[in-house]
Amino acid sequence: MKKCKLKYQNLIQIFTIFSIMIFSVNCSDNQACICSNPLLDSATVVHCDYVVDGDTWRFHIGNEEISVRILNIDCFEIHTGERLDGQADEAGISSDSALTIGKAAKKFMDSLITGKEIKIVRDYNESNQDVYNRLLRKCYYKNILVDSILFARGYGLRYN
Repeated sequence: MKKCKLKYQNLIQIFTIFSIMIFSVNCSDNQACICSNPLLDSATVVHCDYVVDGDTWRFHIGNEEISVRILNIDCFEIHTGERLDGQADEAGISSDSALTIGKAAKKFMDSLITGKEIKIVRDYNESNQDVYNRLLRKCYYKNILVDSILFARGYGLRYN
């Protein structure tokens, strides 16, 4: 019995070391890792601390704040500028309308997910993170894809 327990503990140690090694390989030298927690590389349930805008929100693991960019939707910006103007042109609406929709999307997301548990799932067909070091994830609230909710309400544009 003691021998089996010892082998089991060795397997756990080997698995842990292997998991850390794999996670380290995923972080390239020119792109900083967001979080050293390898659980974020799989389906994980986290607590939404606050919403940044319609398609971006944040949570904490310990003292580390982590941003998540919701995949498959591009919500309208909440500030004026070239990015908002481009989104408005693509949608065939005025920049003022796009801004109003962007602010409504943020307000809606605040009420939907702030303070709630959200399941984030990595899509291995997409990058792990974007140029702003946000995790790129499919996000589920009560087993419903958040991007689908946002798109159905007209808060953003679909993208692949």
